[in-house]
Amino acid sequence: GIGYGQFMCHQASRIGWSFADELRAWWDVLRAGLGACRPGNSERRLFDRGTFVKRLAQRTAFDVTYWNIAERARW
Repeated sequence: GIGYGQFMCHQASRIGWSFADELRAWWDVLRAGLGACRPGNSERRLFDRGTFVKRLAQRTAFDVTYWNIAERARW
């Protein structure tokens, strides 16, 4: 997430990141979270829970980096 946030800051003039893009990204995290909440202990449920944790961590790291004023000024 941090590297992707830095890349997007560096390429902001060429690749736009809008509020709608941000909402879609968080929607994907929410869908992964809903999948992780399904009952059961199968391998699929374990995979869903891991996917949710990974996406949440990546999204959080991206947001902390991309929306950081000091990080944006750096690029």
